[in-house]
Amino acid sequence: MKYNHFLLIGSFLISGCTGLSPSVKEKFDGAMIHVDNSVTDVTAGYESSIHHVKNVSSIIQKSTQNSKNNLLENKFVQIFVSDQLVLDARKNMIPWVNGHTNSDNDILQEEMVHQGLKVSANALPIAQKLQLLFDYYLNKLKQDYEANFLKENPKPILNEFLTDRENIQKVNKYHLALKRSESNWELNIIQTKKSAAQSALETLYGKPKLEYLSYDPYDQSIYCLITSSKNGFSQKIKFNLPPKNANILKERPNDVQAEMYFNFDNDELTFKGITVLFDQKAYIASLVDQTFIRQNTLKMSTENLSLNNLKVSYKQLGVNVIPPEWFLNLTSSNSEKIGYGMDADFVKAKQAALSDISEQISVKVESKLYIEKQASGDYFSNNVNQTINTSTKETTLEGTKIVKHEIKDGYNFVAVSYALENK
Repeated sequence: MKYNHFLLIGSFLISGCTGLSPSVKEKFDGAMIHVDNSVTDVTAGYESSIHHVKNVSSIIQKSTQNSKNNLLENKFVQIFVSDQLVLDARKNMIPWVNGHTNSDNDILQEEMVHQGLKVSANALPIAQKLQLLFDYYLNKLKQDYEANFLKENPKPILNEFLTDRENIQKVNKYHLALKRSESNWELNIIQTKKSAAQSALETLYGKPKLEYLSYDPYDQSIYCLITSSKNGFSQKIKFNLPPKNANILKERPNDVQAEMYFNFDNDELTFKGITVLFDQKAYIASLVDQTFIRQNTLKMSTENLSLNNLKVSYKQLGVNVIPPEWFLNLTSSNSEKIGYGMDADFVKAKQAALSDISEQISVKVESKLYIEKQASGDYFSNNVNQTINTSTKETTLEGTKIVKHEIKDGYNFVAVSYALENK
């Protein structure tokens, strides 16, 4: 008898209460919602811990690689190591090899309008131009990343033919995917920033060109001039080359390719070395002009990716209450946020919508622009610091307006919009 009783209980749980009345099944689902949410929280916490370990490991690995790169670019160390070892290490750096097809002036004008800079692009120093281009490309990579996420993970919408538990399960699954996507972005952020910095360099300077200048037969060094196709980069270099090869190079200047390499560490883009490719061989070149800036470091300001604007919420409603079709589904522009609230009391419904907006915009951003230049020979230094700090208050929202309000089945459904320019 007891055995049959347990079988009945097991069948009851496995079948999901299909044989019970709707009211009993609804109470069962309501209880299981808390279990589902707890499972989701535990899963998210576990995956967050795994991500943290991977992130720390990646940082250590990148730091070790950067230290190795810096050591191999030391002129004294290069005396004792093979050229191939140095060339292999440069594969982990950012190369300036090709020119970008995008117009630097068009991007600069667009980014200056976006950041509220009211000066001519021609009046900007090179460092600030590079920073603006970096901001543009990094933001574009973020937008592409978010678009790919939404393509693979469409936002769940309320399905009136599903139970509250089933709807919430869909939202929990979406939020887990959202958290994983943020973690993957953070794990690959260094490589992403490298890609943005490389695009910025190639857009600003175009393609590097190499021009033959002269040859010193005594130390078998060939002297050349590296120039850029735009924005006036010019620098003399030299590298060792036998007389026979040097003569061929002079006759075939278009067959020579120059590559300049930059290290990227702690959001700093630092020039490190030059490689010249000719006749299927790579040569390590050095700068000739001793007054040239031996260390040119640009501090790239960045912010962490936040996918708060992609989050969705599910409001567990009263029994037999189906919200209006527009609720949670209004289209918003990039310049505004829309919050949703529902309650039997209108004031509480509006307050819930305002709280929804506050959660979306509670973001703090710190930007820094820093460039440091040093030179040997005729010594000079130039330091430029620019710091921009912005934050959003979570307490008061001014300039909000109700864009939608409907009373249905005794509940107030409210949608409130907030223009981001009011921040």
